[in-house]
Formats: sequence, structure tokens, C-alpha cells
Amino acid sequence: MCKWHNLVLSLLAMMSLGLGLILGTACAQDGRRATSQHKQPKTSSWRFDAWGKGEEVVKMLEKLRAEDPQEYERLEQLRKSDVEKFFREVRSRLPRREGFSSKISPIEQRCQELSRSYLAAKDDAEKARIAAELRKALKESFDLVISDAQARIERLQKQVGDLQAKEEQILAERLQMFLSGEQDGALAPQPPPGP
Repeated sequence: MCKWHNLVLSLLAMMSLGLGLILGTACAQDGRRATSQHKQPKTSSWRFDAWGKGEEVVKMLEKLRAEDPQEYERLEQLRKSDVEKFFREVRSRLPRREGFSSKISPIEQRCQELSRSYLAAKDDAEKARIAAELRKALKESFDLVISDAQARIERLQKQVGDLQAKEEQILAERLQMFLSGEQDGALAPQPPPGP
């Protein structure tokens, strides 16, 4: 794959994944803390409206906590000690976006084949024909990357609009959460040590 293609996909994926992991971990921790206190924080639902990846991360972490508490605890410790490694591991557990890669993979394979054909061609006319075909395939690949990025941006803009529309409700819920001591996951201050 092309370096720019990987860079664009990596940046978009890391933005979505980073926000999703932060919010997802906070939601999962809220659930764990709520279980031990027998009450669910009131603000856990608004985060799901905000981040598509966050919901996937939360589901994955909650399933892991229920099915394999030791592995969940290991990931929690990893999150605290090595965030980058935690991100990579959680990312590897999330389902891949099949639609996009299934469209672009054949095009990228075709580009590789055309490149080999170009390098093997002896005739200048043949090289020119292959170069034109390669340029067309590269344009198709580029257009898919741009189209995918624009679709992601549109989804994010919609999510931002939804959040802005609920601003007062979210602020009131979060204010109540902070005032009552039920703060978001990793951001929550630890209670002072007991006597």
C-alpha cells in the first residue's frame, strides 16, 4: 500500500480509536465502580451517542470483563502502565472495516502488478501504456481513500452536532456526576487513603 494511504488511514483510525478507547475505558470503569456501589452513573449513555468506536470498545471491554476477568484486569494494568501498547492490543481485538479494504485491496494489488509489468517492459510504447493504466488505478485508489475520509468526517460532524444539541443536558449530568463523586473512569481522582 502507498505511504500516504497508510498515513491517512492511520491518522483517522487513531483519532477514532483513541477517543473510543478513552471513552470506552471510562464507561467500562464506570460500570465496574457502579457494580461495587450498586448504582449506575447517570452519564454513561451520552458517550455512546458521541463516538462510534467508543461503543465497540465498551462492548468489547464489558464482554471481556464478564467472560475473562483476569484478561480484563491485565488490560487495565496495561492501560495504566503502557498506554500505547494498550491501544495496539485493544485495536487488534476490534473488528476490521471490511467494506473499505475489500474495495481498495484489489486496486492496490493491480497497482503492484502494473508496477512489475512496467519494470519488465522493454518497449517505450508498452511502458507508456502501462504507466497510463497505473495512473488510472492510483487515481481510483486515491478517490476511495478521500471518499472514505469524507464519510468519516461527515459522521464525526453529525456526532459533534448531536453533542452540541445536547450540550445543556450533558453539562448538567456531568456536573451532577462530579459533584456526587462519580467521575469518569481514568479521570476520576482516587479517594484519600483510609485511616
